[in-house]
Amino acid sequence: MSDFNIYYEAAKAITGGKQVYGVAFSPGSGYYKYSPFTALLFYFISILPYYPACIVFFFLLSVTTLFTSILLLHIFSSYIFGRPVKSPNFILSLAALCIIIHLIRELGLGNVNMILLLLLSLSLLFIIQKRIVLSALF
Repeated sequence: MSDFNIYYEAAKAITGGKQVYGVAFSPGSGYYKYSPFTALLFYFISILPYYPACIVFFFLLSVTTLFTSILLLHIFSSYIFGRPVKSPNFILSLAALCIIIHLIRELGLGNVNMILLLLLSLSLLFIIQKRIVLSALF
């Protein structure tokens, strides 16, 4: 989980009063290049030792992936198609087959892209439902 390692180490650095920017937290492109607030979002998971934190984050990404899939199916069936989908398991399975390579990469690297997709999907749902405050929150 090389990307997760960067978030994890940056959270430990920022809460420990150490330098966050310009420090290589992992080989290659292991520099933290996001806002300090983003590092603080990883504070609670950075309290754990690294390997248990990886397991917790992997579980979080897995649950987020499942929830995002179900949410997007709901948005499409309710608001795009206008009626419930007859075979949601088939559509979810087909979608999973189409993105499996990217999904494995996402989970393996520990990216936050699926979390961002969930937040954007929730925002879209609330925009459609004309719940603008909740949409803005997400």
